[in-house]
Amino acid sequence: MKISIIIPTYQPGDYFYECLDSLKNQCFSSKDFEVVIVLNGTRYPYEDKIVNYVNTEMANVSVNYIYSDIPGVSNARNIGIENAVGEYILFFDDDDLVSEDYLKALYDCRVENGIVVSNVKTFMQNISDLSDDYLSKAYNSNRKTNPENVFKLRSFLSVCWGKLIPKKLISGSRFDVSIGIGEDSLFMFLLSRRIKTINLCPDYNVLYCRRERPNSASREKKTLFFRIKLSCVLTIKYTVVYIKDMTNYNFLLYISRIVAGILRVFK
Repeated sequence: MKISIIIPTYQPGDYFYECLDSLKNQCFSSKDFEVVIVLNGTRYPYEDKIVNYVNTEMANVSVNYIYSDIPGVSNARNIGIENAVGEYILFFDDDDLVSEDYLKALYDCRVENGIVVSNVKTFMQNISDLSDDYLSKAYNSNRKTNPENVFKLRSFLSVCWGKLIPKKLISGSRFDVSIGIGEDSLFMFLLSRRIKTINLCPDYNVLYCRRERPNSASREKKTLFFRIKLSCVLTIKYTVVYIKDMTNYNFLLYISRIVAGILRVFK
């Protein structure tokens, strides 16, 4: 198996099935990728619908459906990693979409000692109404950047989705289940000691399309106390990771993560 796509989902709605639609229509051999779905938290009535959809609409795609009664995206992703059989891993949020050539384009650019990232666009409801975000801008401004300049390309390490990651680079690393915000960035920082290059997929039109939902928990305004506490917790966790293997982590990348956490307090 070439690619494992890990999708955690909690109380999935129509968006989740739109995500699966964008995967079943890929111009990449269905024999070469699997979709690992991890339903977490509430089981019914969601499980029956997922199983029915997989059996009827994705019969030609290898799907590994897993249920966990423990809610939380980090735990679900960890379960996905442990059950993935592909040489490369792709993390998806359950309401996002990708272009039809996404898997093929990223796999064609694969590297053993680094990651491949795609262009990213955002949308609200209509997929035809795409907008840029900070990752779109990073993609556009770094198309000629040396792939070995991991620090300059650090924006692509802020999230786990939108990139092809060799499973061997993940190895025993896992998402921190004790935090609910910032876990993506911490996980990618954990991997950064093994990431030698960050390669941009050269085709601008190969897209990971991120759905923005106005009422989502990630967009909810947090209290000042919460933001300060989160910044302190993340600072400690980044520092512990860095100190354990200082020779292999990029010091400037480490400092940038701490600064980002501090700046988050004032947003």
